[in-house]
Amino acid sequence: MAYSSFVHLRLHSEYSITRGMVRTSEVCERAEKNRMPALAITDLDNLFGSVKFYRAARKRGIKPIIGCDVRIDISNGQRSSRMILLIQNNDGYHKLSRWLTRGFTGERDSHDAAIKFEWMKEDGTEGLIGLSGWDSGDIEQALKNGDQSVARDRTRQWIDLFPNRFYFELAVRKFKEACNAT
Repeated sequence: MAYSSFVHLRLHSEYSITRGMVRTSEVCERAEKNRMPALAITDLDNLFGSVKFYRAARKRGIKPIIGCDVRIDISNGQRSSRMILLIQNNDGYHKLSRWLTRGFTGERDSHDAAIKFEWMKEDGTEGLIGLSGWDSGDIEQALKNGDQSVARDRTRQWIDLFPNRFYFELAVRKFKEACNAT
């Protein structure tokens, strides 16, 4: 069976109450029909649907990739940004679970959990893959504000924190807009 070359790495399911309505069983059925070899669920600030998704994907012969769309609190006066964290192994799963628990049980300034950048530096990010957060990430925010030096500094910071495991997210819609503008 020939597989599709596309693997969705940013998808909010029914467990992202404010941003997703996709049912894990339905999305796995569609992925199977489209011959996708793998699929990620990256719910907003939680891993609640990971077991249900894992079982549904495996049942259909799809490699489940579990991750989370998280808010990162950089501190030192900078506003928070978002990032996708994908789990590579059990250590990564336990690490992300601990950070989310700390984020929900600690002091918060909004309705969603925030993972502190300091926790990531202290614990290390082994077992996790970082995606830039697309238009909600700190690199894109710096570029929107015309501050290329800040974008470079933040890119270096993430590459150092996720050696050989940090990737930029691109969106087709934004890419098409940028190409049409030139």
